[in-house]
Amino acid sequence: MEFYLLENGIDFLEQGLYFYEKYQDQYYNFESTQSKFDKNSYMKLTIICIQSSVEILTKKVLSDINELLIYTDISSKSNLLTYIDPDKKDQKPLHQQLIMEDASVHTIGYSESIERLSKIYGEMKEEYIKTMKKLGLIRNQLTHFGISRPIDYYEIIGTVNRALEFITDFFFEEKKLIESYDLKGQLHYVLNRGNEVEEQLWIKAIRNPFTNFVKLFEKACEYVNEINNEEYLTIEIHEMKELIILIKESDGFKPLIWSRNYPVMKCMVLLDYYDDSRYLDEPIVALMDYSEPELFYICKKEHEIEDIYEYERFWKNEKTIFSKPLDQESINWFLFNHVKKIQKTE
Repeated sequence: MEFYLLENGIDFLEQGLYFYEKYQDQYYNFESTQSKFDKNSYMKLTIICIQSSVEILTKKVLSDINELLIYTDISSKSNLLTYIDPDKKDQKPLHQQLIMEDASVHTIGYSESIERLSKIYGEMKEEYIKTMKKLGLIRNQLTHFGISRPIDYYEIIGTVNRALEFITDFFFEEKKLIESYDLKGQLHYVLNRGNEVEEQLWIKAIRNPFTNFVKLFEKACEYVNEINNEEYLTIEIHEMKELIILIKESDGFKPLIWSRNYPVMKCMVLLDYYDDSRYLDEPIVALMDYSEPELFYICKKEHEIEDIYEYERFWKNEKTIFSKPLDQESINWFLFNHVKKIQKTE
């Protein structure tokens, strides 16, 4: 059996994707209940393999920069230096020699490898670094003790999904470390399904505050309708996870505001869908932060939805976004003024 750094990292990634797909199959009830493992076991194996893949591929990147970056001790007391021959121009990579000779040397651990990578690549997304550290923590909990996440289970799924995004962006795209198009395609397939699972689990976790949010907007629609003396606005719920507010036009009702969920940000954004020409880059007009269920954030200036993909809580430090209490008065005020702005542009 032979596994060098790159081959070993890719193999762990393939196994992680295999187990993650098995988990997803059971989540969607695509497999018989007589499967060898239940879905939680598949998730545990997914986390172990994906974390191992990240660690080993990270060491491969560090080793390519400088072979000594992945070892804990490079002092003269270590036997590591005895494997370095400066006169051999065609010498195999140091890690390959050590593996072939089963040498007794120690490489850095997972956390240190992530720290070194983040120091060298200082512009790397902070969210990715946080995700990699969280992945290591979850893996340690699973392999050394245990874990209990019955309510916020979606965070574990989200950590795996963000790790796969990191693997795609960094190892595939930026470093060109992995060239397999088939593996990349499999990763995208599994990640897309993983994002769906993450959202569904998140929806279950925030069902009560979402239901209350919908009730506030139902009454706000009634409030605007009374002012206009007609059924001017109506509301729909899409798949029990998104609300759609529709406005009356001469040829029927059309979307005015549509919500979208971002579990990784723990928020739901409200998007302006009134202008059909902006369908692909609809702006954010307001949002609900589920970690602050008592507040409702309103945008003075529309924000492009791309802002959300930086995984930063941009609404906390943005001067053009202000908060109001999440109550009926605030929602009435927001919806009335949003409709008034639309009417002025007609």
